Amino acid sequence: MKIKDKVRFVVGIFDILISIIGLVILIIHHRTRGFSLLGFCFGLGIYNIFYSIETKTQRQKRKEELQVMAKMLGWDKEDGDVK
Repeated sequence: MKIKDKVRFVVGIFDILISIIGLVILIIHHRTRGFSLLGFCFGLGIYNIFYSIETKTQRQKRKEELQVMAKMLGWDKEDGDVK
């Protein structure tokens, strides 16, 4: 895996930490009003982390798409001649 958007990754980690800290505070104070907001914060953190990383298969697929696009535009260097 590769982190392609470091800022979004850090924001995701921060959101998850805030939701965990908030959950602990709500449990200590015996309140249940903020659980939905904490759930939203936790979900947003997971979303940010999920979209900030890139797997090997995603990277390989993107590389193949770029190679196909380069071949269509005549930018490939496989044949050695300039068009």
